[in-house]
Amino acid sequence: MPQLVKDLTAKLANIDGSWNERTAEMQKKVAGSDGAINSLKKENQQLKNLRVVAKKKVDAGQRAV
Repeated sequence: MPQLVKDLTAKLANIDGSWNERTAEMQKKVAGSDGAINSLKKENQQLKNLRVVAKKKVDAGQRAV
């Protein structure tokens, strides 16, 4: 019986360690994805701003003609 307890305790420690390792890897991936998403959102907003400016210039040019 004591050997069984030792074996199960060792297995549990191994499961816990591998679980912590996998969740740490997932957290790193999520953090990387969050960074990419935020960067793309910022770029998207800049492009929207440029589009608005370009549209205003086109509209002003059409009125001048």
